[in-house]
Amino acid sequence: MEKIITRFAPSPTGTLHLGGARTALFNFLFSRHHGGKFILRIEDTDRTRSTDEYTQDILGALTWLGIKWDEGPYYQSQRMELYHQQAERLISEGKAYRCYCTPEELEARRQTAREKNENTRYDGHCRDRRDQPGLPFVVRFRTPQAGATSFTDLIHGSITFVNSEDNCLRRGANACMIRVVALCVLEWSAGVEGTQMHLRSAGTTDWRRYPPPTP
Repeated sequence: MEKIITRFAPSPTGTLHLGGARTALFNFLFSRHHGGKFILRIEDTDRTRSTDEYTQDILGALTWLGIKWDEGPYYQSQRMELYHQQAERLISEGKAYRCYCTPEELEARRQTAREKNENTRYDGHCRDRRDQPGLPFVVRFRTPQAGATSFTDLIHGSITFVNSEDNCLRRGANACMIRVVALCVLEWSAGVEGTQMHLRSAGTTDWRRYPPPTP
């Protein structure tokens, strides 16, 4: 069996809650039982709500619970350049694209779709856009627009996603990465097994093709 590596990744947008404590304890004890490694990561990419006060509260609560991490804490906000590089890599390989639609434009399209009782997902407006106007943007996966993507997960078995669903990778105004690429890059580099929350967001990107960066 390969070495077991687990992690706990709280967001410092509030104090540690009971569900988070349960997850941390389970992952910590599971890695200890199998002689593995437990990693702590702080998901502080939400710049408006994350605070150092909450971070210290979480660290103190974990220590009080007797949880000792083997690596970390890693702070997502300190690794943004790595995530930007991986997002740009996806763009250069044609697996992602820049979207310059404003929040107001997106909401107007969603409202129109709601009035027609249609799906409110992103309509791919900027999918084939080639200019780079220097405006705020987000990066979206260039997933196939038709058919489905299927693969076998060790825990969940056969998984299938409809390709018409589009995913956003990073926010534009301050180019702050959201969770999709950041989670996949760090957990791939650290050797952490993918979790259920990643399945929908990264199911159409074969991360095994990419050499893991240094954590």
